[in-house]
Amino acid sequence: MRDPLHWMSVKHKLALAFAGLCLLAFGVGGYLISNSARSALRKQIDARIEFQCHATAGVLDERMRLLGRRTEDFASDGFLRERADALLAASDRERREHLRDELRRHLKLNKLPLVSAFTALTIVGVDGRLLVHASGDGGAVPESIPIPSVTGPGLWHSELLGLEGDGPPRQIVTTPLRSLDGTRTVARLVAWVDPATWIASSLKELGPGPSHASAQESVVIRIRDRLGASVVVPAPGATRDELRFEASHEAAPTSAADGLFTQDLTVPENGWTVHVRMRAVDLFAPVSGLQSRFLAFGAVLAFLCALLLFFPMQFLVRPLVRLREAARQIRNGDYSVRVPTDSADEVGELARSFNHMAEAVDQQTRKLRGAAEELRARQRELRAQHERLDTVIRSLRDGLVVLDADGRPVLANTAAAPLLEVLDDHDVRLSSRYACQSAAAADCTQCLLQPDAAASSCLLDAGSRVLEVHTTQLPPDADGRCGRVLVARDVTDRIEQDEQDIHRERLSVLGEVAAVMAHELNNPLTSIRMFAQMLTDGLAADSPFREHAQVIVRNTETCRHTIGALLGYATASAPEAGPVSVHDVADDVVRFVRPLAERAGVHVGTRFDAASDCVLGDEIQIRQLLVNLVLNAVQAAGDEPMNVTMTTRSDGGAIAVEVADDGPGIPESTQGRIFDAFFSTKPRGEGTGLGLPTARRIAELHGGGIELVESRPGSTVFRVRLRLAPGRVSLESGVA
Repeated sequence: MRDPLHWMSVKHKLALAFAGLCLLAFGVGGYLISNSARSALRKQIDARIEFQCHATAGVLDERMRLLGRRTEDFASDGFLRERADALLAASDRERREHLRDELRRHLKLNKLPLVSAFTALTIVGVDGRLLVHASGDGGAVPESIPIPSVTGPGLWHSELLGLEGDGPPRQIVTTPLRSLDGTRTVARLVAWVDPATWIASSLKELGPGPSHASAQESVVIRIRDRLGASVVVPAPGATRDELRFEASHEAAPTSAADGLFTQDLTVPENGWTVHVRMRAVDLFAPVSGLQSRFLAFGAVLAFLCALLLFFPMQFLVRPLVRLREAARQIRNGDYSVRVPTDSADEVGELARSFNHMAEAVDQQTRKLRGAAEELRARQRELRAQHERLDTVIRSLRDGLVVLDADGRPVLANTAAAPLLEVLDDHDVRLSSRYACQSAAAADCTQCLLQPDAAASSCLLDAGSRVLEVHTTQLPPDADGRCGRVLVARDVTDRIEQDEQDIHRERLSVLGEVAAVMAHELNNPLTSIRMFAQMLTDGLAADSPFREHAQVIVRNTETCRHTIGALLGYATASAPEAGPVSVHDVADDVVRFVRPLAERAGVHVGTRFDAASDCVLGDEIQIRQLLVNLVLNAVQAAGDEPMNVTMTTRSDGGAIAVEVADDGPGIPESTQGRIFDAFFSTKPRGEGTGLGLPTARRIAELHGGGIELVESRPGSTVFRVRLRLAPGRVSLESGVA
């Protein structure tokens, strides 16, 4: 069929079609608009009731949490906890009454005024017995308190109470009252809450609600506890006196079809339910007349619009549909499709232009296919080169990282994982292992990652690893920005090997120095010992200075043997064996370290439980072993008072000596290295790191050993095990 309006331009056809569509749209659109208005209003009502419900539940939950926190704050009062504990422990009736009066006065004057919702505070013992009751209005003491368990843990909220009696509605918030040391529950603090006060004050935070009275009256809020009792709020801005309390009942389910909009939400803190209800009759009144008027006028225009749509559909839309189908075929790859042209208007011109375009696309497609094949060949070549380069990079034992101008890694191999972990952790500042050549660089990251920095190399401490990093600059990109190339090698093992070689060299030098020092110190010590011995022989037997001179003699002998022990640390020299009383040596050690211990505020004591204390060994070396352990404990005290105790006990064919202190303990990270030579946790210059290694060597030379039994704040115990002399085995072992 030929288009009767083929002589008319498309713009006139579109104008005619638009006029007809406007007539049709007015009828149908009126219906849609009215429905949309009603739907939008329904959504607004739903949104408002949901907001009202969430806001009410949120405010109630927060205020209930606040009441619980205030109750817990009251229960944390040290005065309440101490007096309640004393009240339970008191046996005198007069004392109990005095404590009750103190508690009652403290609760009434210092606690109840802080929370307006609290009407009374009660303390209940663990046996359920009422201890103290303080009321703000002087009300009667409750006969019973309906809580599930007096000794139960944590905070507990009750349901609404007293709705069926003559008294006002009440609610209970209770929490444990613990002893001052926090190890046991003394009693339970019960806070009596006026629900009308805290609910009204909570809803007051939401505002008065809608401004007009009809909308405000259409909102009803019901707060229902877990047993069905409820508080009815007639309007969002209701005062305390306007609230109604109702006993348990079953609420009938309602919906929008019943003329009501409802929403329920649970308060997380106490499990109560907030029920919000709004009447829909008044809310839908503005759109009810609008819908009927739109529909009446739209029905009249619907018939006329249907007649006007025939010509646009037949002679304008159909050619456009043919163009759409042809375009779909071209999209699917059929470039031979053409559109028939039977009109001289803009639609016919569009069809002819579409045919020319399809022919041009067909020609260009053939050219693009040839170019695409060539590109695929080059892509395969580039992919092969990329795979070879990627294989080479992955096979490198050194870490390789390429950074862009912003310092972000764009390429990295597997070996670069330690360096990438450091770069990803922005809180770690890279520091050079040795003195940096660039004094201006506060952080090695600036040197390594700065785009315009020159090439550099350095050794870096990256956590527990040592990395040798070489960095250089990438050529500028199209924007003139430069990246960086980082090559990292893990040299931790090499550094550790170098440090071990240095340590062995230090031991070698120490042996040589010890030999010279032994010669230089032995002569003065011999003179001191000789004159001290002469002083001892010249003093009377009851002279108070005789013991001092003997201490000088013993300690010069200890120094002489200590120097010999230092020489013997690198040799396999054997101790001078002889019977030694461990208890006598321990008493001597206590006398020796007492001045240092008293100056540091440390008490050193002994406890001897061993049945036999005689060992075969070198008395000076055993004394040196115990002195090292006790001095380490004394020096660990710092400025805090501390106790050090040496304890002996029988251990089969040996005697076990334990040196225990209640100091700060040894950090767990260093406990595995405390017996390493030259390792010390003391400040630089205050320790040589040879005390515990020397003590272990002495214990092993005497057929025993030394171990760290435990170390934590408040308790550090070293145990020394020495073999008993033959024929003096402990009676606990069953050997004579």
